[in-house]
Amino acid sequence: DVEEDVTLYEAGDLGSALMKAQQVVAARPGMALAEQYLGFLQRESGNIEAAVASLKRAVAAGPEDGSVAALLGAYLTEAGRPKEA
Repeated sequence: DVEEDVTLYEAGDLGSALMKAQQVVAARPGMALAEQYLGFLQRESGNIEAAVASLKRAVAAGPEDGSVAALLGAYLTEAGRPKEA
C-alpha cells in the first residue's frame, strides 16, 4: 500500500518505492492518492513527464482535491509546459 511506499522512500530506497507504487496503481486503478504518490516518486527519480501523467490521472480520479491540481501545475511548469498549468 501507499504507507509501505512511504517507508521505502524514507529509508532511501527510491527504486523499490517506485516499483511498489506502480504495483499499487496497477492493483487499484483510479486511486487518486496512489497516483499522486507515484507521480512524486517519478519526479524524484527524474522522470517529470511520467510524473505529470500520473498527476493528471490523480486529478481526474479526485478532482475535489485542489492541492493535487496545484501540484500538477508546478510539475507542468517544471517540465517546461507552463501554459498547460
